[in-house]
Amino acid sequence: DLASALEAVVSAGKADVAETLAWTLLSERSASLEPRAALEQTNALLLAVPSSDELRRQSADLYRKVFAGHPQLDVLLKASGLQGSQSPRRATRTLNVCLAITAESYLANRYDGHVVQARKFNELMGEFELADSSGNTVRMEPKNLADEFDLVDENDFRVMCEHRPEELSKRLESDPSAVLIGICMGVVITQDF
Repeated sequence: DLASALEAVVSAGKADVAETLAWTLLSERSASLEPRAALEQTNALLLAVPSSDELRRQSADLYRKVFAGHPQLDVLLKASGLQGSQSPRRATRTLNVCLAITAESYLANRYDGHVVQARKFNELMGEFELADSSGNTVRMEPKNLADEFDLVDENDFRVMCEHRPEELSKRLESDPSAVLIGICMGVVITQDF
């Protein structure tokens, strides 16, 4: 895979050569790709050549194109540090997670499985307002949120345990094997499992 080859070139102390190769590839392929696919490819190359300011700019331009109608795009781009000194991995994760959050989205903590529900983005404070299962408000800035949480489906077992236990109880009574299989196969429990 090309990203691995570019990483090897960077590791050999030839970041400028890796950047040139990455740009050659982007120039050749970007015209034939949809914007989202071009963004994914650019980000993969940026992760391989993290010192490239040009790839950072290209990635930011593609985020602007792909998420043009997103109300918090500019604030999240700035908060991510993509065009600054933040590591590309952390910056792109911040953008990918935060741009996908909508009001009522559920997020599970990557370390302890605790679930919160998104309420809104407070532009003045530059942070997301979330609610835990008790209704308590939790506020997090974008980078920390993306570091600690993953978006999860509303039918994720953890969501149902914490936010809709009565629905989980009903499903356990009506079809316990489907619930257990759902837990084992990726924690999403659907009605027509």
